[in-house]
Amino acid sequence: ELKQTLAKKTKQIARIAAKAAEVNVSLSCPEGATLNSEISCTISINTQVKFTGLSGKYDLGESFSYVSFTPKSDFVVSDSSASGFAISNTTGKSGKFDIGELKVKLLKSGTLTLNSLSGSDIDDKSYTMDNLNLDINCTNYEEMAQSDKQYLIIVSIFLYGFITVIT
Repeated sequence: ELKQTLAKKTKQIARIAAKAAEVNVSLSCPEGATLNSEISCTISINTQVKFTGLSGKYDLGESFSYVSFTPKSDFVVSDSSASGFAISNTTGKSGKFDIGELKVKLLKSGTLTLNSLSGSDIDDKSYTMDNLNLDINCTNYEEMAQSDKQYLIIVSIFLYGFITVIT
């Protein structure tokens, strides 16, 4: 009878620990890139929960266009599109690992948002995670070259005028 009571208490403690377990998700991308280049962003997680399924949505806005999503860490794609991803794993995974790699094309500087992040563990409990926002700056070398060319023309006109006045 004492063993049964202890077993029940242990199960209750385990459930409370699972609910209180921390889930930290991160999004790593280059801080900047050139216009129209493809960049790879890694979505990672550090958790005590043994996840069998994870999903999230992207908000690419007008700054990015979707290229691909590739799952990592023994997960397989259930769904992947320009609006988000869903991945699964039959055995579950916990600890620190990469969820996947998101590739986008940089159209202009902007904020990449990963939202509606959720997951389920091996006992089908659901977890919701915080949204992630990451600013990515775009370097447009063509625009910079055009600006430099215009500046050079203005300086040349000024110098030509100055030399003409002196002579």
